[in-house]
Amino acid sequence: MNKINDELYGEYYIDDVIYGIMETKVFKRLKNIYQSGGGYLVNELWNVTRQEHSIGTMILSLKFNGSLEEQIKALLHDISHTAFSHVIDYILKNKDESYHEEIQKEFLNDKELLNIFEKYNLNIKKIMSNSYKFLDAELPELSFDRIDYTLRDLFRQKRVSLKEIEKLLTHLVIYQNKLCINSLEIGKWFQELYFKEVVEYFQDPLNRYINTMLCNLLISALNEKIIQFKDFNFTDKYILKKIENSSKKKELKDIINKKKINEFSLLEEKIKIKHRYIDPYILINGEIKKMSEI
Repeated sequence: MNKINDELYGEYYIDDVIYGIMETKVFKRLKNIYQSGGGYLVNELWNVTRQEHSIGTMILSLKFNGSLEEQIKALLHDISHTAFSHVIDYILKNKDESYHEEIQKEFLNDKELLNIFEKYNLNIKKIMSNSYKFLDAELPELSFDRIDYTLRDLFRQKRVSLKEIEKLLTHLVIYQNKLCINSLEIGKWFQELYFKEVVEYFQDPLNRYINTMLCNLLISALNEKIIQFKDFNFTDKYILKKIENSSKKKELKDIINKKKINEFSLLEEKIKIKHRYIDPYILINGEIKKMSEI
């Protein structure tokens, strides 16, 4: 068994296969892909990476006795995110923000990953196609994925404390095959926290600004063949370096320095953020109800 330390959840021992996956180049690539798209370019606190979030989601599965298969899927659920995360969806005008899901098989066919799956006799196609209730729950239910990115983003932004995170996890329970919060007070707190994540982070005007302008810049760079579509399979840094070595260098600099905010405000078509909200299950006195029913 191998020990890892997470800034939110502390120390955990993980299975050898989990550790092996974390050591592959295709997984380590996620260390240089940020959840905020280009947000980290204009706000240093919007800096959570896909690698950190993937490990955190896996830890939540482990913490709540998820099977090894569920832990593997939790760890790999974002393996196919491309450079600048969902900016690729804005480029493709993909309203469902599902491009990474559409190309997942391509990344799962990575040679290093395949060697690990073979070594541990794992049927990765079956694992990734199986539905794990607490990982794959649809909105507006709670899921390990949703819980981790909300806590991780807002902790990094200094808007939630480790003490508050620990308190939530203490009140997070599985009952009658449902992921619940066994306190109305904590349920309300997390519902409001998720609202802040969506409205005050995803929909923050500065976040929308950078991702809209970055989207337009990347489309222009593609049209001018400064970058190629396959470059998105690498990292943010890889694409930024190509642009910084091109005629688009000043435009990128102006965007990062927020010199194009007026241009952004005049754009007719701004990025449409996927609508998200949660309605968690609350467990009180042995009875489960959705927050909206209470």
